[in-house]
Amino acid sequence: MQNYPVERFVKLSSTFLDGRLTLNHCQPPNGPYMVEVDLIQRESAKIFRHIKTLYGFSDPQEAEEMGLQVLADHLKKVKEGV
Repeated sequence: MQNYPVERFVKLSSTFLDGRLTLNHCQPPNGPYMVEVDLIQRESAKIFRHIKTLYGFSDPQEAEEMGLQVLADHLKKVKEGV
């Protein structure tokens, strides 16, 4: 049995930022799993930018995959200057 919340870190090519996905349980009707997507400062782990909170996933793997997709889409938009 997994203890929640669970943090997953995504190493970025940036010199000072990383991605962080925080997986957690939530109460119906938003549940049972949710994910928060953030950019954090590498050294201090403080939030640089909150990107999005997503709800309504049936399992934690699904939440993590969608969180990674949201992070990738955000980074692509920043790179393109949108």
